[in-house]
Amino acid sequence: MDKEFLNMVPGSHSVLIVGDGDFSFSVAFTKRYSNLNVTSTTLESEAIMISKYPDLLRNLEYLKHKGVEVKTSVDATSLQDIFNGISFSYIIFNFPHVGGKSNIKKNRQLLDLFFKSAVGHLTDMGAILVTLCQGQGGTSADEPQREWCNSWQVTSKAANSGLILKSVNKFEAAEIFQDYLSTGFRSQNKMFRTQGSLVHKFMKSDFPPLPNTFSDPVCWPSEGCLAEQLVSILCQCWSARHNTNVSQQSTNDSLSSRYCSNNVTLVSDSYELEDIYFSESFKLSISDSCISLESLSSTSQLLVVGKAASSGDLSVSVALILQCLFEEKDTRYFARKDLNLGNLVMVGENKVDVVKGTQLSIYPPSYFFDVSFWVKENFYTEMFTSYVYKCSNHLVRDVTLIDTYTHPQTHSVSHCYRLTYQSLDRALPYSYAYQYYQWMRTHLPTVLGVILR
Repeated sequence: MDKEFLNMVPGSHSVLIVGDGDFSFSVAFTKRYSNLNVTSTTLESEAIMISKYPDLLRNLEYLKHKGVEVKTSVDATSLQDIFNGISFSYIIFNFPHVGGKSNIKKNRQLLDLFFKSAVGHLTDMGAILVTLCQGQGGTSADEPQREWCNSWQVTSKAANSGLILKSVNKFEAAEIFQDYLSTGFRSQNKMFRTQGSLVHKFMKSDFPPLPNTFSDPVCWPSEGCLAEQLVSILCQCWSARHNTNVSQQSTNDSLSSRYCSNNVTLVSDSYELEDIYFSESFKLSISDSCISLESLSSTSQLLVVGKAASSGDLSVSVALILQCLFEEKDTRYFARKDLNLGNLVMVGENKVDVVKGTQLSIYPPSYFFDVSFWVKENFYTEMFTSYVYKCSNHLVRDVTLIDTYTHPQTHSVSHCYRLTYQSLDRALPYSYAYQYYQWMRTHLPTVLGVILR
């Protein structure tokens, strides 16, 4: 949290703190960041808080002296009742809880209602910071990570309001906010454990278009994406030395529609190659008929990304190369059109610039749906996966065959697939993922000639 506010221009940002029990966090925050316009609120009335928190009056006096606007009886799930027409650069909610004995479903609902309320009071480039106790968020940042079904599912609740997770950091109360007292355990003036707590930063994002707005549900253009760019680079570089014509061997379907999952075979009269440099980080070269990508960092690593056959065919894994260059394992990233590998492609000592994106969500929520259908004789799994990827608008991360069944009398064969929906850079609520799934399921019999079960 410290990096967010420390270097801000005085008076240029407004901060709303909600649910701050005894206002001790607001005191600590104001002492740390005196250059910000702060409004601090709490759910309970002043009379109730005076009877519950011994230090309340002292905290209120300090905040008012520092010019902090203080409001009591403010429901974080109904901010429009108090701040109608007012927006903030940052909205902070530390350790949200419905009170009393823990109830996961009620706390999920609290998060859901808070995000829906807060997003309407957030500036376009603003952020919502939510601090949760160890394990509550349900993301991979938690140590240890809880099962998703036993967490508060914070990224999913934020997605319902068009928000994506941009960063997760430790809540460093002891180091930064020495005056903060984590009171409120079970709605009482008792401390609770904050060790391992994390601050989740959310920002606004667009929703994906709904399926009924598709102009063509099974035709998403791929030209210009990273995968296509890299194939073009490889073709040009392999052709350059001997002026030979190098072409991409035809495949069953487009490269980016399958997210570069397969190798690309380049056909040439010769596979001699000068080194290709990607910025100052990696070098691609052929050695003993082995195509390798070498890291040029201090911890040099060599990764085999393809092979050259005696016939002159060059088989290269586009996915492996792009995963290394962009430090990204999800190959849907390579179908994005707002990234590029550079305008000029040269070999030898000339460099190919690598430009990385900055708008991705981290730990995006995933939604799982199963579909079963009877297949025809000439059906194969690639047909289905290709169809799903093409009509998902890059929202399907994975398609897995989880079961097959053969009818004992008719010998008809049924397949059951599990689809994982997840967005890299847009807010994807469960309701949107379900509509995409239903769209795919509705058109499946017509497109592939299968019979749904």
